Amino acid sequence: MSPAPKAAAASEIELSGYALRLRGIHLAVNIGATKRERQSLQDLLVDVDLELPHSVFPPRDRVRDVLSYDDISTWVVEEATAAPLHLLESYVARVIRRLLAETPATLVRVSATKRHVPTRHPVDAAYVELVGRRKD
Repeated sequence: MSPAPKAAAASEIELSGYALRLRGIHLAVNIGATKRERQSLQDLLVDVDLELPHSVFPPRDRVRDVLSYDDISTWVVEEATAAPLHLLESYVARVIRRLLAETPATLVRVSATKRHVPTRHPVDAAYVELVGRRKD
């Protein structure tokens, strides 16, 4: 019986496609197209995808070498409370601009889900997803 093949050494592996994804950032915010909607807090669920250059991949197993998940989720919440919000579209665009400004991300995808949608017919949720890319 021959021995099992050895795993490739770390120096033999070429890494590519570095992405950081946060799912289900929960926040309560006054958002809505009508004054009545904005009078009470609305639950939003936000997903964030950051495509990052390989050059920022952490060289060692140290927390200080990576983007802070806490910072990212804080920026998502701050953008929801920075100014009055009427549209999910405006909020998502605001988050994309903030994340591109604060991180080395080359591409940012943000999805915001509003779980209570005031419509004449039952709707479980409305979500808006936008993608923003860094201009070179």
